[in-house]
Parts: sequence; C-alpha cells; structure tokens
Amino acid sequence: MRIKEFHINGFGLFNDLYINDLSSGLVLFSGNNEAGKTTLMSFIRAVLYGFPRDISSNNRYEPLNGGKHGGALTFLDQQGNEYRVERKEGRLSAGEVVVYGPNGKTEGDKALEILLRGVSEQLYKTLFCFGLDELQKLENLQRDEVNNFIYSAGMSRGTRSIIDVREELVAKKEELYTPRGRTKPVIKNLLSELDDVEEELQDLMRLPQEYNQYQAEMENLKEEIVEGDKELNRITAEIDWLRKLKDALEPWKKTKILEKKLSNLADINFFPEAGIDRLEELKEEIEELKQRIKVVEKKREQKETELGVINIDKLILDNDTEIINLNENKELYLQKLDRTKELKNDLKHVQKEYKDGLSHLGSNWDEKKIDEFDLSVQFKGKVREYKQALEDAKLNLNQIEARIKMQKNNLQEKEFAVEKSKGKIEELKKDTLREEALLQQENELERLKEVQTKLEFKEEVLNTKIDERKQLQDRLNYIMNERKEIDNIQQETDSFISKNKVLSLFLASTGFFGLWQADYILGAVLIVIAFILLFMFKEEKDDNINSNLQHIENERERLEMQLGELDRVVADLKEEINNLQKEVKRIIGQWDINEKRIKEWEMNIKQERKRLDELEFLQKEYSEKEEAYRRTKQQHNNLKDKFLAIKKHLKDLKLEWKDWLRNHNLSEEISPDNLLDLTREVEKVNERLKSKRKIEDKLDHLEKELEEYQTKVGDLAKKCNLHNNKNVEYKVTELINKLKDNQERQEQKEELKEEISTLELELIKFTESLTSKNKKKNQLLSQGEAEDEEEFRKNATDYIQRQKLLDDLSEEDVKIKTLVKTEEKEARLVNDLNTYDSLQIDQKRDELEQAKQDLKQETGDKQERLGELREKITNLESSDKLIRLRNKQERLLTKLRINTEDWAIYAICERLIEMAKEKYEEERQPAVLKRASEYFRVMTKEKYQRVLKPLGEEELEIERYDGKRLTTNVLSKGTAEQLYLAMRISFVREYSKRVVPLPLIMDDILVNFDHERLMTTLEVIKQVAKEQQIIFFTCHSHLVEVVEKVVEDYQHYRLESGEVLNSSISV
Repeated sequence: MRIKEFHINGFGLFNDLYINDLSSGLVLFSGNNEAGKTTLMSFIRAVLYGFPRDISSNNRYEPLNGGKHGGALTFLDQQGNEYRVERKEGRLSAGEVVVYGPNGKTEGDKALEILLRGVSEQLYKTLFCFGLDELQKLENLQRDEVNNFIYSAGMSRGTRSIIDVREELVAKKEELYTPRGRTKPVIKNLLSELDDVEEELQDLMRLPQEYNQYQAEMENLKEEIVEGDKELNRITAEIDWLRKLKDALEPWKKTKILEKKLSNLADINFFPEAGIDRLEELKEEIEELKQRIKVVEKKREQKETELGVINIDKLILDNDTEIINLNENKELYLQKLDRTKELKNDLKHVQKEYKDGLSHLGSNWDEKKIDEFDLSVQFKGKVREYKQALEDAKLNLNQIEARIKMQKNNLQEKEFAVEKSKGKIEELKKDTLREEALLQQENELERLKEVQTKLEFKEEVLNTKIDERKQLQDRLNYIMNERKEIDNIQQETDSFISKNKVLSLFLASTGFFGLWQADYILGAVLIVIAFILLFMFKEEKDDNINSNLQHIENERERLEMQLGELDRVVADLKEEINNLQKEVKRIIGQWDINEKRIKEWEMNIKQERKRLDELEFLQKEYSEKEEAYRRTKQQHNNLKDKFLAIKKHLKDLKLEWKDWLRNHNLSEEISPDNLLDLTREVEKVNERLKSKRKIEDKLDHLEKELEEYQTKVGDLAKKCNLHNNKNVEYKVTELINKLKDNQERQEQKEELKEEISTLELELIKFTESLTSKNKKKNQLLSQGEAEDEEEFRKNATDYIQRQKLLDDLSEEDVKIKTLVKTEEKEARLVNDLNTYDSLQIDQKRDELEQAKQDLKQETGDKQERLGELREKITNLESSDKLIRLRNKQERLLTKLRINTEDWAIYAICERLIEMAKEKYEEERQPAVLKRASEYFRVMTKEKYQRVLKPLGEEELEIERYDGKRLTTNVLSKGTAEQLYLAMRISFVREYSKRVVPLPLIMDDILVNFDHERLMTTLEVIKQVAKEQQIIFFTCHSHLVEVVEKVVEDYQHYRLESGEVLNSSISV
C-alpha cells in the first residue's frame, strides 16, 4: 500500500497544498531547515493517528497561514483500490476522521483501523516513520509488540526451557565431579576413600614365600603376554603392508609404460598458455592499428585547412578587460541615473519638512539656533533628574502625612489593649492553684498510669506463656506418636522399593532390546523411565533411619526442658503481678479516691494545669503589648520629624531648578516636562536638517561618478575605432558584442589547435602500439621456441601431448602415494615394488598369516597359566581383615564406576545440547535476521556477514568476514547506524510481507555516513524501493546529488517556506 497524494487544508506553515501522483518507489523531499519537511512528516502521522491530545502543544501544528486544521491522504492498495483518509478538527482533541472507500462509502475510526491492519501508533513510529534519534535506539526494536510478532516466525516458545535443562545438567554433573571448588563432589570423595583402602592393603601384604613366587611368575607371564601382543601387532602390520604392496603393483606397471612413452616425445617443458589464440589475436590487432593511423592522418590535414581561414581583431581583444568592466558597470550607471532623480525629489520633500518644523518651533528659531541647542544625553539626563527628584519629594511628603494619621489611630488601639490584658490577669489570679501543689498531683497520677500499664503487660505475657506451654505439650505428644509410626512404615517401604527395582530392571532390559531391534524411540523412552524410577526410589540406608530416630529422641528431650523453663517463668510473672496490684491500692488510698473516680481526678488536674498555663500566657502577652505600645509611640514622633525635613527639601529643590534654568538661558517658569517636550521637537527638526545635508552630499557624489563613467566610455570607443554619436549605453553594447565575436573566433582557433595536437598524440600512440604489438608477436614466437608461425603451431601440438602424458603419470603416482602417509614409507614402497613380483608377495603373506596363528595359540596357553596363578594367590589371601578391605575396595570401585558413567552421561548430554544450540543459531535464525544480514552485508561491502541472536540471549551479535563474532557496542557509530537501519528495513519488509506494506518514511538518517557508506546504503534503499514506497526527507544538497547518481528511478520534490517549488522524476 502506498500514498498516492497529499491534500493539506491547513497544517503548520502549509495551506491548501496538493501533491499528487507520488511514485510507488523512492520519493525524495529536500529543502533547507524550516522549509516544512518535519511538518509534512508530522502531517502523515496526524492523519493516521490523530492530532496530539495536548491542545497547547506546538506539535499540533495549528495553521499559521490560514485554512482549516487538517487534510487528507489518498492510499492505493495492492489491488489498485483507492482509500481517502481525511482528518479535521472535531469534538475530540485528536480530531474527526473519515475514510472514503473505493465504493464511495464513508466510515470512521474502525475503517481506518482495518485499513492499517491494527498497526498501533507506537509500532508505526518505531518501524515505519523514524528519524536519526529513533534510528540510534536499537532497544525500540525490542518492544514486546515487535518481538512477539517477528520472533514468533523463527523461534519456538520453548527456547528458554532448553537453557534451563542445560543448567540443570551442569549442576548435576558438578555434584558428581568438578576439578575446582571448595566442596568435595561425590567422585572426589570416592577417590579419597580408595586411596585410604589401598594404603591399608599395602600394610597387610606380608605373605609367605610361596605367595611371592606366584606373584613373580604372574608378573613374568604378564610381561611375556605384552611382548607377544607387540609381536602380533608387528606381524599384523606387516600383513597390511603386503596388502598395500599388492594394491600398488598395477599403478606401478602403468607408470613405467607412461614414462617410456614420454621419453619418445620432444623435451618441451614450457609453452605459452593459449599461444595459438594469442598469435591470431595479435595479427588482427596489428592490421587494425594500421587502418587507424591512415584515418587520423586524414583528419589532421582537414583541421589544419580550417585553421588558416579564421581572422581576429587584435585591438578589441587587447582591451577586453576594460570593455568587460564597462559592461559590468553599465547596469550600475543606469541605476545611478535613476538614483540621482530620486535624490532630487527626496531633497525637495526634506526641505519642505524642515521649514515646517522651524515654523512650529517659533519665528525666533533658525538653522544656527538649532545647531546651538544642547541635545546631549547629559542635558536630558539632568532635566529628568530634576523631574524625578521633585516628583519623589512630593510623593514622600504625601506618604509620610498618611502614615502619621494611621500611626495615631494604631497608638490609641494599643493603649486600649494593654489596659484590657491587665484586667484579665488580675481576675484569673484569684482561682488558680500554686505550681508546686499541682506538680505533686501530676507526678502521682503519672506513677498510677505507669503501674497500671505494667500490670496489663505482665498479665498479657502470662497468658501468652500459658498458651505457649500448651503448644509445647501438644508438640511433645505429636513427637511420641511419630516415633511409633516410623517403626510401622519402615517395613512397608522395604517391600515397595524391592518391587520398584524389579520393575526398573525389566523396563531397562526391554529398552535395550528395543534399541537392538532398531526401535530407537521406544527403547530410549523405556530406558529413561527406568532411570527415573531408580533415582526416585533409592533404598534408604540404615544409618539414615537411625539418624531420624535419634533426631526424634533429641527433640523430645528439648521439649521437656522447655516445659520446665516455662513453668519457672509463669511463677515469676504471677509474683510480679501481685506486687503491682499492691502499688495501685497504695496510690488510690493516699488521695482518698476509688478506681471509678480516677478519670475525674485526672480531668481536674488537667483543668488546673490549663488555667495555670493560661495565666502564664496572659502575663507574657501583657509584657509584649506594653512593649509594642512604647515602640509605636516612638515611631509616631519620628514620623513627625521626617515630615518637616521632607517639606524643607522640596522647597530647596524648586529654588535649585530655577537657578539651573537661568544658567541655560531658559524661562524660569518652564517645568521639567515641558522642557523635555521642547527637546523632542528640536531633535525632530535637527534630524530633518541632517537628512537634508546628507542628501545634498550624496547627490554631489553621484553626479561626479556619472561624469567619470561617460568619459571612460568615450575614450575607449575612440581607442577601438568606434565612431558614432549614440548614447553611452549603445556604445558599451556595441563594444561588448564585438568583443564576444572576436573571443568566439579565438576559441575556435584554440579548439582547432587542440584538436590537431590531440590527433598528433593519437598518431604517436597508434604508432607506438603497432611497434609494441609486433614486439609482442616476436616475443610469443620466441617463447614457443619457433622461428616462424608454422614451427610455433607444431611445437604447440607436441606440448599438449606431453602434458597429457604427464597428467596420466601424476594420476597413477597419486594412487600409489595414497596407500602410504610418510615419505619414509613411500621410499620403502618404491623399493619393494622394484624387488618383489605378485607371486613373491602372496607367498610371503601366507607365511606371516601362519606365524600369526601360532603366536595367538602360545598367548592363549600363557593366559590359562595366569588364571591358575591368580586362583592360588586368591586362596592365600584368606585373612578376615584383608577380605574385608578387598570387599570395601570392590564396593568403592563399583560406586566410582557408576558415578563416573553418570557423570559421562551428563557431560555428553550437555555437549549435545550445546551442539543443538549451535545448529539452531546456524540454521534457524528468524527471517528478520536473515534479511537484515543480507542488507548489512551489502552496506558494509561484505566486511560483516551475519546478524544473529544467540539462543537464550537478549543482545544481538555480528559475525565478521573471518567468522569472529562481535557485540554491537564495539561497532563504530557509522557502522552501528548501518546495522540499526538494516534491522529496521528488515523488520518493515517482514511486517509488510505478513501484515500490511505501509510506506516507509525516513527523516535525514544518513547524515553520519561517509561517502562510501552512503553509496552502499543507498544501494539497499534502492532495492527496497522496488518493492515498497519510501518517502525520504533531507536538508543536505550533497545527499540529493548522490541519490541522482545511485538511484535510477525516483521522484524529487523541492520544499521552501511551505511551498513545492518544483518536482522532477529521474529515470
């Protein structure tokens, strides 16, 4: 699906803009900053997903140049159906959307959602519409919404469980054996025990002399058997060697025949490759060069004839610089003429305004008085100072007078408040207790509350301990019952485990039988079930049962001790509660109250404390009010003194102002405001006077420049023999036309000379090439050891026959060498082939076979004698301790073998899982990563081959050309951005393939690429644009130039200040 056209009613700086017939491939929008590229990109987002919710946001792009907010996009789907999506302002902040279908039917948001196939706004921003900032954030591509869609195509949901299984296998393997670690695994413990047993066995090996003789004879027999095995291996190797010798005999005979044929041919060890073809090619090239030399000589004669016809006016060309300068300044001359007329009109207007200004100031004002009037910053600043000082003095006088009135009223109010507080204090003193009596009652009340609280806490603790004792007693009863049940269950468990062992052995046997019968799945399943049953129901050891019984007995003793301790704690608590109850009764009796009146007594104490606090507060308040009254009275007197001082200061300022006016020859009656107004009027007239003088100066300067230009034109025309009475412009035009005509003739002459020079160079080049080709031909004949072409062809035929025989000889030699691996054996093989024939080889092999059988018989007899000696030694080893140690050694060896086999199984399984993981990473990567790898390989010129995601990992890895894998954080910025772009384009293509192919929109994402990266990346964009519409925004002119070179078919729009200036299509 692609965008066919835009229609913007009003959006940012765009107003009533149509862009139609957009290409289905690459569409390029270029323009400077603030030309409207980002606005156009935001318009597409807004139409599809609504205006931003925040009304005050700048991202809403309210219309700046008129028009209603919104617009429309027209889409064209794969079947050619048109859909127009229109959005405008409405009740909601996001606006109202209308979708016009191909049948003319109008629908709303639901239809838009169906058209977009459920692509959310976040997914759209992440995949289909992004700038440089979004491109650099690869984590945006790992959002759940993207991953859940993309990786479901390439990875199963259970990939994590494979990692868990591997971790579980490693843990079990390390429980059995690990070379490092603080804790000892099972196999290490078994090996340690075996070392101890073997040390004890060495101590017991002090047996009779007969035992030692048997041992010596047994050791001799073992050495003889080993020597016999070595001899047997030697004979077997010799038989194998004779078999190889027989196999090499036939190739050896063929080799001798080929060597004889080779000796009959001429000894030509080298001949030029493709010599005949190269000879014919050189003959054709020599003939072609001769024809070209004739053509070039004819062209040179024609060009020399044309050169002699051209004539040039040298006088015009010698003065070309002056003519060009005059022509370049002609437009300036005309502009100065027009400017002179304008200045004369401006002078009349300024003179009129100046005279009007003088008359407005008065009849006594003239140009001299205007120049002499003081318009300095210091003068105006002094006037403003006097104005501000007079205004501040008047304002302060009024403010002080108002404050005096307010202070007088405040003084009266504070005097009344002091008298009122004094009366309240006298009245409250009559009914209030003394501080000491009240403090005694408060302390006794606090002691009573403390004792009651402790009493409640102790009673609560007592109840808790009683409950705890009951729980301990119940636990003790439970332990005793459990002791009885263990004895009953033990007998049933022994019977059940025995049955499980039989079942496991049956299942394992059936499984191995299934494997033998090639039913691998059933056999493997039965073996695994048997293995699980054995591990689930291991036979409990006697020492474990005894340990459980001992644990129960220890628990019983501990519980009985805790019960005794609790009984002592309960007795102590009861005694403490009795003492606290006595203390409560003492306090109640001392103050003659009962328990019901404690609350009332507490209320009375609080009321007395409140009255005492209130009296203290009133006394403090009285002191503060009295102090405030004294301060207010002092402030009132200070304000009166300040009022009189400001009044005197105002009078002095007025006198100073009049003196300053007299010193500047101004009327004493004028106010600062009026003087500032007069200054502004004089400034206006002064500015007009300056403008008048400035225009007069410019006019004089322009008239001098015009006269100078006219003189230069007349002198140059006379110098170049141009006699006419036309105006200056005509003379300059005629001079420049003559100059151009002579320059063109000069250029023609130079071009002809250059062409003649080029033809002469070509002639030299062809002549040299002809000499070179003849030389190469002679060299080729010399390499073929021939004087002429006929001898050369004969040598070529002999050389081919010789090479064929050498190849056949090499092939037979390879057959012989493949039978041996070293040069030493190869030399022996050649020597034996020269020595023996087929009959001798067969005879010697029969002799060795007979010797092999005899040696096997002899070794078997020695094995029987070795068994007899072992039986005699076993009978001698009859000591109980020795037998016990031997049995223990056997048990430990059995356990070691079983655990070693288990460890090997876990290790093999771990390696198989690793191999499966590597196979998965090699062959089952998601389609997204495969496509991204193709794009990234093109972008980086095959420096990086693959993008992959290891099983169970979150981070991507990159595979380099040499097979080394790298993480993304070691890539350079430019390479990383190429990777991110390849990933995004791959995501888009996969999503488009499976859901909906929305247009891909990019905003200046290639600015960090150098020229080489830019070219390779545009190659990828060009390929993608053949399958999907791409809209690209940029503000870089060099990128537009590169696009023109790389992309054959694209559409280009130039934006400037909200308008489409031009559009072009490159094919």
